[in-house]
Amino acid sequence: MKILWLFTLLLAPLSDVLSLERFHYKVKFGFLTAGKAEITFNQPTLDTYENIALAWTETSLFNLRERIVVEGANFKPSVFNMQQIENDYKAHKTLRLVGENGLYQKRGNPEETFFAHGAERDYLSALFKLRKTYSDELKVGKTLVENVVGLNGAYRMELKVLKKRELYTPALGTQTVWEIQPILVSLAPKSGLNKNWRIYITADERRLPVRITAKLKFGSFNALLTKFENTELGDKITSSAPKGLQTGDIFPK
Repeated sequence: MKILWLFTLLLAPLSDVLSLERFHYKVKFGFLTAGKAEITFNQPTLDTYENIALAWTETSLFNLRERIVVEGANFKPSVFNMQQIENDYKAHKTLRLVGENGLYQKRGNPEETFFAHGAERDYLSALFKLRKTYSDELKVGKTLVENVVGLNGAYRMELKVLKKRELYTPALGTQTVWEIQPILVSLAPKSGLNKNWRIYITADERRLPVRITAKLKFGSFNALLTKFENTELGDKITSSAPKGLQTGDIFPK
């Protein structure tokens, strides 16, 4: 599901970590607080990274358990692994780089091999790279572009800076933020646009993602930052995710 665009969690030992940040979010669908998510951007070394995306519901109306693992080097993924439960639906799919020219092998249902049309990164790795390496000043009207690959093929990801505003979050209080519109454009001939998403990042050098919103077919989605932890600041990294999501064992026996 696209609600996991930025929700990233790492469960590796912390002693060898160069940089690890974890973000905790409260997730609402409409006026209903339905679940939580956690995002961690991690760099064990200067070149390597490992991300895991988690989201889960805490309501009897809808059961969601989703976990995405991304591993790679120099912000380029070698493997993208997704496990998902949505009520009675279960899925486990893997996307693996098998060639130097963007040849990817997808395992799941169906299994296939395809070229990514110049895309070098999945959307999580692309966002991680932009946040860590983009040094130019953001301005209203500016659009950042990355070609990305996912389980459904290759896309062009556009991040358009809409405006600067004040925003309150439980984790950081009132912050000056950039409001950004992310758009995924399919690189296939018959492409479609999704302009309903918004990402809000702090307007300082940290560029912390403090809120994510979307207009859905059946209401609205709102993820609000409730807690932020950073090993460079000496914080202890914690998790409130169900144990199965933390260990990767999300499917019932």
